[in-house]
Amino acid sequence: MGTQANQLQAGDAPLAAVRALSALRQGRRLSAEDFAAMFVDGRGLHEFVLDNAPELIYLLDREGRIRYVNQRFETLLGYRQNELLGQHYDVLVAEGFLDRARHAFQERRTGARTDRHEELKLKTRRERSDQLTHKTGGLWVEVLGQGIYSDPNERTPENYLGACGVARDIRHRRESTRAVNFHAFHDALTELPNRALLNDRLNLAIAQAKRSRRKLAVLFLDLNRFKRVNDHLGHRVGDRLLRATAQRVQACLRQGDTLARFGGDEFTLLLPDVRSRPAVERVAVKILQRFETPFLIDGRQLRVGASIGIALYPDAGRRSEALIENADIAMYHAKGQGGSGFAVYEEGMNRGAPRRLATGRQLRQGLRRREFIVYYQPQLCLASGRVCSVEALVRWRHPQRGLLEPDEFLPAAEELGVIADIDALVQQQAFGEAAHWRHGGAADVQVSINASAAQLDQEDFVEGFLARLGKAGLPPKAVRLEIDEYRLMPNPELVRPKLLALKERGVRTAVDGFGAGYASLSYLQHSPFDRLNVDKSIIHDIRADGGGPGIVKAIAALARALDMQLLAQGVVNRTQLRLLCAEGYQEAQGALFSPPLPGDDLARLLRKNTFADLVKQAHLPIGP
Repeated sequence: MGTQANQLQAGDAPLAAVRALSALRQGRRLSAEDFAAMFVDGRGLHEFVLDNAPELIYLLDREGRIRYVNQRFETLLGYRQNELLGQHYDVLVAEGFLDRARHAFQERRTGARTDRHEELKLKTRRERSDQLTHKTGGLWVEVLGQGIYSDPNERTPENYLGACGVARDIRHRRESTRAVNFHAFHDALTELPNRALLNDRLNLAIAQAKRSRRKLAVLFLDLNRFKRVNDHLGHRVGDRLLRATAQRVQACLRQGDTLARFGGDEFTLLLPDVRSRPAVERVAVKILQRFETPFLIDGRQLRVGASIGIALYPDAGRRSEALIENADIAMYHAKGQGGSGFAVYEEGMNRGAPRRLATGRQLRQGLRRREFIVYYQPQLCLASGRVCSVEALVRWRHPQRGLLEPDEFLPAAEELGVIADIDALVQQQAFGEAAHWRHGGAADVQVSINASAAQLDQEDFVEGFLARLGKAGLPPKAVRLEIDEYRLMPNPELVRPKLLALKERGVRTAVDGFGAGYASLSYLQHSPFDRLNVDKSIIHDIRADGGGPGIVKAIAALARALDMQLLAQGVVNRTQLRLLCAEGYQEAQGALFSPPLPGDDLARLLRKNTFADLVKQAHLPIGP
């Protein structure tokens, strides 16, 4: 090797080194001359590596001793170059990775055959390691190495000179991968395992319990009075309460136990390898005792209790689905006893399972089977009598109970944490049908769509909403998002940026159910809304004898001051329509014009102008 090195001219050494390094990075075969060039004029090579090489670059002799390392070893690992020379490469390898390192660092193959990358950890000196290496206990690298032979065509042990390679820093890539994997199997709010991870662990625990003939327990925990906290103090306080709950319950468990967030204010616990029923009951009692101390959230003392259901393997089931379902049933028995408490599942509890539990199962099945459909109620322009927009309203085509109105299932959907999924499904269907109408000639008709508090709380709400619009081919200006008045008040500053983002893209917004007594006028003054949907309870008070017009006139004056449009909801007679036209209301909807209709019926209605005469008569002056 020394003779070959001497044949290189001093001026050519850096260029030869560059060629050798380029070949090494590309996985091409290195000749003995290339290998020799790596050692010639070390200063030139050193300068090249400093300026151009982000990777760790090494050369080993045939015994695995280090002949050369670049300065990145000092930058990334904290080792000076001269102190590594002559050392065996295993001084750099973290514990547990030596087997991988043998394949990586002392690779004896060459050229295209060296296509295997090995990921492993290298040791770092603490004073030079950064936050990421502290987290992982070393530096994660991807190593690509190859053997060097005096004759590349004769790869024999006698011709083996050593090995060289590059090691790329992949800690950021692994952190990104770890983050993606974490969010796929953990709840974003509490960072607890989600249902997917719980099911994996539960299935594994069942298999182990079956082999060892041991017991395990599944506990289903539901907070009492949590909805009251959300309704009165807002979702921000509710979210903090859920995180605090997770911390308290976690403190009661063993290291091998699993606490998962099941959805909403429900948590599921897996206790593998339990000795007896009394042992599990002691855990439940310990958890309930923790709830006796009030939670301190934003300076408020909040008292919430918990109801716990317990299902023991194998008595309450031998499959994960059965254990979770029976723990849920037992929890409702505990809740039915009033206050905080627990119940252990027993045979026969199925027959008395609350209707809410059955509704929950059916809601999830309905989502999977796409049983939810959209009806549309026309919203009329009071200047022309034409349909200017339609409100999308969900219906549930229940396989046993027939067509259900929203009031019959949306409260349960909200409580069970599936309301956002229903919102997304309704929006997807409504956008698609609206795009179809526009292509059929109803280009000026908007679709008004609702969003629940749960959907508004989603971090990616705006992106998801716009993505559904794009998929349907519907322009943003063809949509108006309606937000219930009471959903705005707990945390208006959290809702505002999302509505502004939609407004910038062309989506219009309206306050729904205005006048029910919730909205802040100061909030409306600086809001992105361009329409107030006046609640039907106010319109209902309009009577032929002149009753109830005061609030109708006041809202009209407010809308003019705020430069907002007005839509009257729940219009059922001509008296109401006449007063609304007189006070300058721009739009109206209600049974006087049309009930909610399926999409096909609505499409036929859009092709007619059936309300022009009705509205024209409403604008006529009242005779003496």
